[in-house]
Amino acid sequence: MNKQININRVDGKVVFEFVSVTQNDSVFWTNNDPQAAHWPVWKMSLNQLGPAPSPNSSFCPAYPQAVPVTMVYGCALHDDEQGKFDVYAPFAPGPAPGPAKVGTAYTTNIATGGMSPYTVLSLAGTPNNKGITLSGTPTQAGKFTFTLVQASDNLQNVISQAPFTVTVS
Repeated sequence: MNKQININRVDGKVVFEFVSVTQNDSVFWTNNDPQAAHWPVWKMSLNQLGPAPSPNSSFCPAYPQAVPVTMVYGCALHDDEQGKFDVYAPFAPGPAPGPAKVGTAYTTNIATGGMSPYTVLSLAGTPNNKGITLSGTPTQAGKFTFTLVQASDNLQNVISQAPFTVTVS
């Protein structure tokens, strides 16, 4: 997904809009400041984020380091101007669940990454699940199948998952 960061001038001061992205997203800047050009760069290394000076829709892939992380960027032309954006892991279905034992508390992630809060629109096979974990204490042995029909994160990423089975012994 592409995320837009707007560069504005408010009460005489340059303001970089704050956004949150996943590692799969691309970041674009739009310079809405009528008084100055801006050249976005990573503050930690001064790697250029887009063509200089910043035309509308300059482009940069999200930073590929360990997440979640807050990226600080600024203007190479004006040292006192900076902004931030948060980078999260991509929202994705979780790994295959491991086995469970009767009478032992069990928890498994049905999704990973993304930004909370999460909305599980439907998790077929369980009546009370509200988050991205499936948890409880099994009371009987057997194979139990669940299907994550649809879930979304706070960045409006939507996922679904094929049926998965938890084996309880």
